[in-house]
Amino acid sequence: MGYDYRNSEMKDWCIEAGGTHNLGLYLKCAQQTIPKKNMCSFWDMFGEIFGMPLRVATTTSRDPKEYDRIERMLRDMGAAAYGLFPEGTTVDLKESTRADAFNVYDKRIDRCNSEISKGILTVTMTMEDGASLSQSEVHRKMLENLIQKDADLIRDLVNWQLIPRMIRHGFPLKGFRFAWDESVDYTPEQQVAYERLLLEHYEVDPKYFVDKYNIPLKRQKDTSSVAVPEVRKTAQQKSGKEEQKLVLPEGEHPFFD
Repeated sequence: MGYDYRNSEMKDWCIEAGGTHNLGLYLKCAQQTIPKKNMCSFWDMFGEIFGMPLRVATTTSRDPKEYDRIERMLRDMGAAAYGLFPEGTTVDLKESTRADAFNVYDKRIDRCNSEISKGILTVTMTMEDGASLSQSEVHRKMLENLIQKDADLIRDLVNWQLIPRMIRHGFPLKGFRFAWDESVDYTPEQQVAYERLLLEHYEVDPKYFVDKYNIPLKRQKDTSSVAVPEVRKTAQQKSGKEEQKLVLPEGEHPFFD
């Protein structure tokens, strides 16, 4: 028997994603995640049993104290180990001949990883392998479509389930909506060119630069007193309306009488 949380005091604290009987990624990945965990444990057991040589000691002594001393020395054998055994004792190291652990365990773990990757990403050449640029581009576009689909799902969950529940719990979110910031990221050079283009053709609210660069702008500097006369003079020169007059210096006579 399950717990009917939809008709309990938990209904305002739980958000369902997907269909009513959809187990999501768990259904896809559990079949490979559980065997992967088991194979890692089995590989550790294999290394514990067959990774180290088996130490076997035989003795002709019948003294229980000698048995205990031999057992203690075998147990304590490690790096640069040695043992002082009684006469008639032989020590044999049994090397393991099992060499297929890599193909048995590592290949199974590798297969689990690839299946989990396909279940989550649905593509392989963006994460696992990729020798062809054209095929990798196709896989990349597929991954981008999958990411966009997941982003739309999260946006709908936030707007239609999370925010209404937060409003019922007292959060001041009435009238707000969640949306992803999908604005284009520009390089610094592109950003400078973009802003210069706006300033040359439009009047930009100074609040834009205040919010973006955190600079306390007050008002635009007045440059009309410097630029306007020069422009006006240039216009008069081009139109030919400005006339130049020759003035005779004082006390001088004309060259021609």
